[in-house]
Parts: sequence; C-alpha cells; structure tokens
Amino acid sequence: MKGTQSHGDVSFGNAIMGPLSCLDEDIMNDGSEQAIPAFGSDFQALLHFLLEDGTSTTFSPGRFGLLLGTDPSALTSACLEQNGVSPTVESKYLQAHLREAVRVIQLATDLVGSVDKSLAWFKDSPLQVFGCKTPHMLVSEGRTDDLVRYLSSLEDGFAG
Repeated sequence: MKGTQSHGDVSFGNAIMGPLSCLDEDIMNDGSEQAIPAFGSDFQALLHFLLEDGTSTTFSPGRFGLLLGTDPSALTSACLEQNGVSPTVESKYLQAHLREAVRVIQLATDLVGSVDKSLAWFKDSPLQVFGCKTPHMLVSEGRTDDLVRYLSSLEDGFAG
C-alpha cells in the first residue's frame, strides 16, 4: 500500500508514521561538500550510493552519515555502545548496524514510495508509540525488529 503525505505527516490509511521535517526539494540538499542525489523512488540508487565502491557489499559509514547529517564516528560510537567493541569501517558490527538501518529505510520506502521521504522519516520523526524516539535511534538501540513489526502493522492496516 502506498502512503500519502498529509500536512507534513506520512500516513498509511488511518495510521500516521510521523511528521516530515523538511520539504521534498530540501531533503537531500544539506549544503555539504559532497552532493547527495535525490533518489525519488529509486531504492537501488540509494544502495549504489551507500556501497563503498558502488559494487561491493560494504556500506560506507561516511556516505550513510552524510545522508543522515551525522558524523560517521557517531555511527561507530553506536556500535561500540551496542556491542562493547571498537568497530572499524569493515567491522561486522558496524556493517550489521548499517544493514539494519537500510532494511528499515527500504520497508519505509515500500510504504511511502519515496526514498527521500523515508530517509527524512528515519532521521527526524519521533514515533509516539516508541516514546518519541526516531527510527534511527531505535535501530541504534538494537530495536530494528520492533520497528519492522510496527511498519508491517502499518502496511497491514494498523487501526491504532
């Protein structure tokens, strides 16, 4: 089911995912040195952007941080806290964290039909059902499965 944007919120039927904090044309333009493309509905373009060399299976923490407006070291810190180890770029813990984030973004994209809106939602939308934590915070806390169940309930017609 595709969602519709209503008064800054992304909604699915009667359930609201949360507010979008920026206009469509501003979502991917943060004025940083590296240009971030607008992905529209092309999830494969997002994957290509996030992969280290465009063909590997290693996600770039730098590019992911750029998308979220986060320092890549913050991603590393999240992994350190969650796993009690100091990950490197290639670390299985850091890559697992990035894969979980991409998994949630893909599910949200499937619901709303836009990678750009899904990224904005993932980064900035406090979810009341999770104590007003953002999806990014939930993934960082290792609560991806809870978030996936929530998104599945929206897709299945969650009634509240």
